[in-house]
Amino acid sequence: LIAHLPTSKKDVKRLQNMIFHDSNSKLFEQLSSHHKAAELAIKESESYNSEIPIPALKELRDAYHHFDNALQFADKADQERELYRAISHCKRAYFDSKECTFQYLLENIESIKEKLGRYVFILGQYIPEYPTHKKNIKTALSFYHEIKDLKVEARESRYSECDKHISGLKAFIQAYSDMEDDILADIYNRKRTAWIGAIIGILGIIFSIIAFF
Repeated sequence: LIAHLPTSKKDVKRLQNMIFHDSNSKLFEQLSSHHKAAELAIKESESYNSEIPIPALKELRDAYHHFDNALQFADKADQERELYRAISHCKRAYFDSKECTFQYLLENIESIKEKLGRYVFILGQYIPEYPTHKKNIKTALSFYHEIKDLKVEARESRYSECDKHISGLKAFIQAYSDMEDDILADIYNRKRTAWIGAIIGILGIIFSIIAFF
């Protein structure tokens, strides 16, 4: 599906000259640009979770359908209508891919929090930038929920912020991954010390009772 729309400058120019009216050739350039952005976003999402974002691929399939329709028309208005529809689907493919990436990274961070449990506070001891990471995660989460509730037209102006937030989430996950072995070893030792202390305390109570009687 991704390969159907031409993105190289040579192929774009060739189709512009062969098929589209002058004014619509600019629309075709926009379509090619949005298609390429969607393609990159899909590959980015796949690189994180090894799964292709199916909703995004469906949008690209629909984009190609309208692009193919545009190729069939000689009338300028018909071409324009179909090219605009194809562009809209490419934008949605991009949005869906970015949302999929956001969701995967946020779920990854949530699994880290669940793994650490009540010992999440020790992150600051191993990751010096943790306060900044924590703030970035909170901001990214807020941004993610905000854009999900927006209509497509309103979302477009906000998606330039996506990469900044995604980079922030990735930075924390990488920082945690680099120190994970040390963090989990520390938690294990803390739990072990706590259990030993609890057992000694219980034994102390038992011996006190025995001595009393």
